Amino acid sequence: MRRKGKWLSCTGVEDCTPHPQTQPSNVDSVIPIALCALTTTATRDQAEALARGAIENRLAGCAQVEGPVSSFYHWEKQVATPQEYRVWFKLMPAQAPTLRKWVLAQHPYDTPQWLEIPASYVGEKYLSWLQATSTPSPSSTDNHS
Repeated sequence: MRRKGKWLSCTGVEDCTPHPQTQPSNVDSVIPIALCALTTTATRDQAEALARGAIENRLAGCAQVEGPVSSFYHWEKQVATPQEYRVWFKLMPAQAPTLRKWVLAQHPYDTPQWLEIPASYVGEKYLSWLQATSTPSPSSTDNHS
């Protein structure tokens, strides 16, 4: 984990101490302070529904829809080249399992792309905002439909 230009070694989200190296050699011991996750959909409406639903259910602090983007991949023994819409989610690490489960359950694709990328640095003000906006309120904790 990095804060203010230093890597931190953590045993839990609240227990972080400065790491003696520029980047820790044991990456498994590093807990990211925030994540970006992404998926793609066939239509803007599908992408916006995932983005809006994640934010309404406070599963992420921010969601952004981009596109169309050109995708290139092998699918069913052919090269596919569809136009898709990318959804980026910004979230706290503790939210990842819930957001992942929710997105994959809502996703229109049989085999959706799902990537979670740890942030190596997050500005302090943005991190504070992300923590505040992505923490479920008591009334929304049971509403992850």
